[in-house]
Amino acid sequence: MSTPLKRLVLDHQRLEQVFSILETEMGAWNAGRKSDSILINDCINYCLNYCDLAHHVREDLIFAQMLEKDRSATTLVIESLEASHAYLADLTHQLQQTANKTLRSAETGTRN
Repeated sequence: MSTPLKRLVLDHQRLEQVFSILETEMGAWNAGRKSDSILINDCINYCLNYCDLAHHVREDLIFAQMLEKDRSATTLVIESLEASHAYLADLTHQLQQTANKTLRSAETGTRN
């Protein structure tokens, strides 16, 4: 596997770890246990910012190279990945909104 592809795989593995942390922290909150609001916020910001500023830029470059080599085989893969990215971006924005509500309610001592 080429170095750029290895880097993308590592990015995806890191994102899986971040989502796992989010799941644990939000689960703690939902169960009435203490959760780390700073960690939740940092994880969400990582997902939103790192992906847009670095990860997707690298993917776009790799996809362009793949399209040059074999357009027909690559097009379906890219379309599928783009759909997945759009779905994950929407979920991350929804998570951000939910986390913001949760953090606000924690500050006021109420649960929504």
